[in-house]
Amino acid sequence: MNHQEFIHSYKSGRIEAYVNQRAAMIFIDSPAVSKWYLPGRLLRLWIVILSIPAAIISLIWMKWWIGLVILIIACSLPTTIKRYSPRFVLENAIKDKDFFNLAMNQGVIRIAE
Repeated sequence: MNHQEFIHSYKSGRIEAYVNQRAAMIFIDSPAVSKWYLPGRLLRLWIVILSIPAAIISLIWMKWWIGLVILIIACSLPTTIKRYSPRFVLENAIKDKDFFNLAMNQGVIRIAE
């Protein structure tokens, strides 16, 4: 199935596309996907890195609960990204032909009629 057929069939509801969460997470962390995902990966990394000093500063000079909220958000970010990785793969497969072909060749997207 090529990209145009996939888009037409998926949007008309004739097929369903399934994305394995674990396979999607491994796929988006692979170097082949870096041009689609690198900005998001760098942003995630910097948010986690910078949230720890921000939480410590908040604990010392501000109210303690602000630092706690910052730590909770920083710790929940990887879980949230893992949960939404299949959606990321499917949305980018619809938008980009090269991404779709790469995901199909690596078996990340499974199509059922």
